[in-house]
Amino acid sequence: SPTVSSITELSPPGVVGGNSMLNCTTVSSSIPANHNLAMLSEWKRNGLNIALGLKYSVIGTILAINNLIRANNGDRFTCVAYEDPRMKSDESGEFLLNVLYGPDNVQITPTADLTVQEERPVNITCSAECNPVCKMYRWQNGIENTLIGSKQSLVMTKVRREQAGFYICNVTNGVTFWSATAQKKLSVYFAPDMSVKVTPSIIEANSEVHIECSVHGEPSHYNVYDWIHKLGNITVRHITGILVNQSTLEIRIPSITIADMGTYICLVDNGITGQNGGIVQSVEAHVNIIGLPNITQVLYFNSNNRFIIKAYICIFSTSVSS
Repeated sequence: SPTVSSITELSPPGVVGGNSMLNCTTVSSSIPANHNLAMLSEWKRNGLNIALGLKYSVIGTILAINNLIRANNGDRFTCVAYEDPRMKSDESGEFLLNVLYGPDNVQITPTADLTVQEERPVNITCSAECNPVCKMYRWQNGIENTLIGSKQSLVMTKVRREQAGFYICNVTNGVTFWSATAQKKLSVYFAPDMSVKVTPSIIEANSEVHIECSVHGEPSHYNVYDWIHKLGNITVRHITGILVNQSTLEIRIPSITIADMGTYICLVDNGITGQNGGIVQSVEAHVNIIGLPNITQVLYFNSNNRFIIKAYICIFSTSVSS
């Protein structure tokens, strides 16, 4: 019988879709040494005799494994060698097949699309199934396609609204250099930024005036409140505005009079806390008529259940809305 056989791999570890060749290594003990007997072999996979065909073929002491798949990784092979079927070697020790694969199933966790409030931290992690374990990670901004990270996790301590968008994780197998990607959408929520515009910029008595309030926040679905018209510290009235579009509110004064002068406050919210610490955000427009006194303060006193309004006015002003 030949000496106890052992298994060696004749090629580097195979890759998925490729082939591998194993040799049942042994030494003939037949005499004389210059005999012409051919060394043959029999093989088992995971304890069972191998059925030869397209997947497995044997030539002498060499087992060819074709069209490797991931499931072949870790398969246990043993062999016996012989020159005479009646005199076989002892069975070899097990050889564990190493099949290189991946990156497969690349994913970013959390798995759902991310929504985070501005100034909050974001931590996303990329993972993949690889053999050997993948250690080469690249993060890119999907819009600018620029490299923003080279570790498995991408950490943003205080996310900004400008950082919203798609993030791409590129994973590379350091041996095969195969690569695969996954992407994640990041939405950044922030309270509405607001601005106001008064048209015309110079207001004359009895002219038509438009006060426009523009908002920009995320999410862009807003709760809209009545405008507040104030004279000094006194609330004069509440006015229902016109929704021009999703991000623009407007009130119109067809023929402005001194009674329409004062401060107009636009109020909206999108459910996100703003820098003022509150949900509702506001912006003010100051409306004055050129050539008329600018009311700077209004006081009232309660006497016999009757209100007496006393106005303090400044000199004529050409100051207009802001």
